[in-house]
Amino acid sequence: MARLENISGWLHSAFDSIEGEGMYAGSRALFVRLAGCNVACPYCDTREAWEPHPVKWKLMLADGTREMDNPIAAGDLISYLRPLLMPNMRYLSITGGEPLLQLDFTRALAHLAHHKWNLTANLETSGLYPRELAETISDFSHISLDIKLPSLMNGVENWELYLQSVKVASDSMVQVKVVVARQTTDAEIEQAVELVARVESHIPFILQPVDKSCGFAPPDSAQLLHWQEFALRTLHEVRIVPQIHKVIGVK
Repeated sequence: MARLENISGWLHSAFDSIEGEGMYAGSRALFVRLAGCNVACPYCDTREAWEPHPVKWKLMLADGTREMDNPIAAGDLISYLRPLLMPNMRYLSITGGEPLLQLDFTRALAHLAHHKWNLTANLETSGLYPRELAETISDFSHISLDIKLPSLMNGVENWELYLQSVKVASDSMVQVKVVVARQTTDAEIEQAVELVARVESHIPFILQPVDKSCGFAPPDSAQLLHWQEFALRTLHEVRIVPQIHKVIGVK
């Protein structure tokens, strides 16, 4: 445990809020947002977290925000998070940026939160890092895995990496999230659905409309219902879940 406490990493922020996306939307959670991302999704709504080595990170408390020094040891971070804990809070969500770019730090946080506070560790990650995911899959009780569609990524395709990642996560509690926009094509949805079905048709499949503040037009209701209907022909659990934290105006 002592060695885990000494592993350092780079943070963007830490705060408590509701889970705004996917299967656990609405659940109260403790969030740790790690710094650094080399994917740079054009629709990203947390671009400020792309910087891999920020000088400071933000601890967002009820009485205000404190700026803290980076990098920070996992044990020190866990102690700073104590004021954010609420009665019966069950989840620590490790997000980014891209947490798997700081694999050892991510694993240390998951272990410490569980052993010190009995929090369930959830990982929000891109499907672009199957090797790193395989190394940490046992540390998390739930994985939220993104498939990024080419029409929203300047035509870049990574279907083989996504397939590998879904295979790695398939024996865990995993959901596959797909951000969709007005420009998303039926062919892309078909390919994403077929990819998940090749691994396990019971994996929850989340269609998340892009937030219009990111510069993309969200899909209309007819598109969303059409894609859901198509996906349900093959997959057992398909949900349309917008980012509800934005709907109610929380971070």
